[in-house]
Amino acid sequence: MDTSAKLWFISTTFSGRIKHPLNKSHLLDMKKIYTFHKILGLITSTVFIVVCLTGFFLLFRGEMTEGNSNDTVYDFTESTDSTTIWSYTNDAIAAVYAQYPSAQVESIRLYEFNKRLSLRCRVDGKRMRLFYDVTSKSILSPNNAVEQGVIDGAMQQFSRIHKNLGLGRTGRNMLYFLCILTVLTIVSGYYINYYISRQVPLGIIRKNSRRLWLSDWHRFISAVAGPWALIMTLSGVLIFGYSDMTKLYYNHAYETVNSASNYEPMREVVPDEVISQLLADYPSKKIVNMVMPAVNDGFYEVQLAEVRENTSLYSPYELVLVQGNNINNRIFIPDSVLRSILAEALNIHIHNHYLIVTKILWGIMALLSVVMAVSGGLLYSTRWWNNTNLQVVISKKDKSHGYYVASISAVLTIIAMIIPLLNTRLEYGAAGAFLLIFIVSAFSIKQLN
Repeated sequence: MDTSAKLWFISTTFSGRIKHPLNKSHLLDMKKIYTFHKILGLITSTVFIVVCLTGFFLLFRGEMTEGNSNDTVYDFTESTDSTTIWSYTNDAIAAVYAQYPSAQVESIRLYEFNKRLSLRCRVDGKRMRLFYDVTSKSILSPNNAVEQGVIDGAMQQFSRIHKNLGLGRTGRNMLYFLCILTVLTIVSGYYINYYISRQVPLGIIRKNSRRLWLSDWHRFISAVAGPWALIMTLSGVLIFGYSDMTKLYYNHAYETVNSASNYEPMREVVPDEVISQLLADYPSKKIVNMVMPAVNDGFYEVQLAEVRENTSLYSPYELVLVQGNNINNRIFIPDSVLRSILAEALNIHIHNHYLIVTKILWGIMALLSVVMAVSGGLLYSTRWWNNTNLQVVISKKDKSHGYYVASISAVLTIIAMIIPLLNTRLEYGAAGAFLLIFIVSAFSIKQLN
């Protein structure tokens, strides 16, 4: 095939019909971008599909594992504040010792949204997590609080696969790298979509060729679900970055402790005393987690975070290290601005969809993202189909349908994923924005024979 024939094939493959002369260099540039998109898609598609499917099941984890206290309950009623919940620390520890006399409490974490304290303990050489419910003033049975049988076991495995492909640190680094490549795949796909839409508007489904029919559907689904997939993947990359910065933050914290001279021992400091002192020192913050000095080089390791109106949102924490035998030795480790910014990716990725209708809509987006990846793979595997009869006449009036689907979808997706972070009640608006995407998309489809 000579050069002119190749250029004709590239242009008709992308646009279906050439209306305006296109220079040779531009067509060759588009070929490079298309090749770049194709190669990245082949590298990332399998893992992308796995992450989307595991994420789909994790969306409904709370509904499938009834009674799991790790699952956030979306509650619009006024909740007990964190200070009140922490005031039950002594009661919680006493309740643990009453039920498990040989237990050693290693850390205590606040679960403000369901009014509980989570206590990680070591009992007879085994680690156990118990939950003290402030409302009932009792320890929840570990069987009810943690173990949920086969379904919960499957969910835990899905969670591991979603975070690190089930391969530990190696899988985590691999997933980190593939997420970055996925972002580049989606962005390059958007550029190709924009180029093709100059000739074939989104929503035009050409049925005269299986190849073009598949290409049109791939483009159209990508326009609908692509913005959601891009935001989720990009936020995933930022979460990995936040995790790495947190490790550096902890290293810095303990370097600071090691370089500081410890105060002379005075007396054993009890958890309640630490809580009262830190709440007095930092009135605008709440205590999130406290690790006991017996497992932390003789220091209480306390996480402090800013109080947010929506208790379901994640707040980046800062560390205060308190010497376990001298309350006067308190070392505050300030956080970096960048780490605080990266922490918001957790809220975008995890903490802005609790209503069942929003979860269903997110689930649809996850499944459409799978279809997007699968259709792209099929498009590549069927690249030799229908090399003839590629030209399709697109009339001027057809451009009024679906030409701006990608832009509308992108804007509405951003709105739907950001506004619940401002106020919990705005999640109803987020659900409406997702519904509007599907309505606009449904009206933009036009079949051509």
